[in-house]
Amino acid sequence: MKNSEYRTVAHSVLKDRGFDVRMTPGQGYLPGSRVTAVKAGTATKIAVKASRERTISFTRQENGRWRTLHSVDHVVAVVPAETSRDEAEVFAFDKRALVRKFDRAWKQLQHQKRPVGFNIPVFIPIDAVARKNVGHDIGNLKNLAIWSARLNAEELKARTSPSEDSYIDQFRRRFAAENGVDLEQVMISILGKPK
Repeated sequence: MKNSEYRTVAHSVLKDRGFDVRMTPGQGYLPGSRVTAVKAGTATKIAVKASRERTISFTRQENGRWRTLHSVDHVVAVVPAETSRDEAEVFAFDKRALVRKFDRAWKQLQHQKRPVGFNIPVFIPIDAVARKNVGHDIGNLKNLAIWSARLNAEELKARTSPSEDSYIDQFRRRFAAENGVDLEQVMISILGKPK
């Protein structure tokens, strides 16, 4: 599965959790990698990360902040399931917890005299043990997740199939998210005179 499809899955899972998901445009952003999720009138800036290696990566800036991570509230990561590449797992993280982990990984890389720089991404595995050598022993990000979801092969396929919501579905979802009501309570009535 392509990373772009994983990002579509993240948007779908956020919608399932009651968010109205809006793409955040920007120079250099991969399509779907930045979104604003609105629920109960509260907007949350989210970075969507997709990785077939079950890792999350960020690059450090010269000012000491982590690129992308410093400008969002949460990160949603979509990765293949640990036990089956036909399934996927979605994890949501608070950025502060990730910043602490990435700072620790950076310090370990420096201490071990590993190449670190502002154009070199630092990878941290979702699991306790990395599938590849990341140069440090920081890992197990899944324990920091504020919520997670697992999708079986059928659910994954359904969420990556092209099916555009109707204008009315989009409006109902946005109205529910902005006004803090359950989507099922939003009813739309269209009245008109026959010709």
